[in-house]
Amino acid sequence: MAEDWLKKLGISENEIDDLRVLAFSYIRQGHYTTALKIYKGILVLSKKAPEDLETYGALLLQTGQYKEAIDPLEKVLKIHKDHLKTRLNYAKALLLCGYRQRGIQECLELMRCPEPKIASDAEALKLAYS
Repeated sequence: MAEDWLKKLGISENEIDDLRVLAFSYIRQGHYTTALKIYKGILVLSKKAPEDLETYGALLLQTGQYKEAIDPLEKVLKIHKDHLKTRLNYAKALLLCGYRQRGIQECLELMRCPEPKIASDAEALKLAYS
């Protein structure tokens, strides 16, 4: 399906990369809603790379679309189950959607990770929802 759109629109993978750069410039400026719109297009045009799904899930989370964020984050974790930032975002989405037990469990596991920033953020998230 993605290749059909690429052919119909005459878009190459380089131009999708340009869209990613554009979206990241909006993210750096704090324009998450605009970046989210660009990422929706990227997902239609690309092969749904884990990195794209990760960013899309994070943007959904950032824009308050917590339930919608769970699915793309779960898809990333099926591919990269140990991606710590995605796991932290996933825990946050679960907690914000009211899935307390699953979210706390994810936080507890992340609190044991070797990266101090992730472990600290997971502990803060756990404390906020305990």
